[in-house]
Amino acid sequence: MLQHGASRRVTGVVLASTFLITSTGCVPFRKGSFRGPATVTDTGVFSYYRYHFFFSPALPLDEAGTEAYTFRGLPKDEMNVQFEITPAKPDGYQQFELLDSVLSVALRDDRGNLLCSGSGKLSESRLGVAQPGDDHWVLASGANAEFWRLSCSGVKFARKRTFTLTMTLADIDPRTPAGALIRPRIEGGGIELP
Repeated sequence: MLQHGASRRVTGVVLASTFLITSTGCVPFRKGSFRGPATVTDTGVFSYYRYHFFFSPALPLDEAGTEAYTFRGLPKDEMNVQFEITPAKPDGYQQFELLDSVLSVALRDDRGNLLCSGSGKLSESRLGVAQPGDDHWVLASGANAEFWRLSCSGVKFARKRTFTLTMTLADIDPRTPAGALIRPRIEGGGIELP
């Protein structure tokens, strides 16, 4: 049984530890620590996703092309690499899952390690949500249409490493709507509440 003084010390240590853990999790991400061609938003620890990195420039969806994005300074939280299409009306995003255009991506660190990659027709998204061992493009909709794949989910970044994300569009489907753009978006962190 603890004596009164020892009980106060234990309570003080527990309270101090709780404060430190909670306060460091609530500290906003220092946007200045990120270097790269993206706008950065930190929506707070109780948001899911907390961190949002919107990369530029976007590629026209109706033209073949390649873009490489080099960056560093992302948080160490698990992040998802997605590819957003704009503009896309919430009621018209399904048109993109019919396209046979090929989207290929590769994310490497400055040591050449491959962290995420994939290539396939956007129309693969009609296969539904990918399961382990079945990696293909999946179309999701929110404010905009976005493609993701299982192999680019839960990517761990090291803050001091430099990364290059290469995105290539090829074999453009002639049905692709003019004016649509595609760009990478990396999101993660935060607390997912039930």
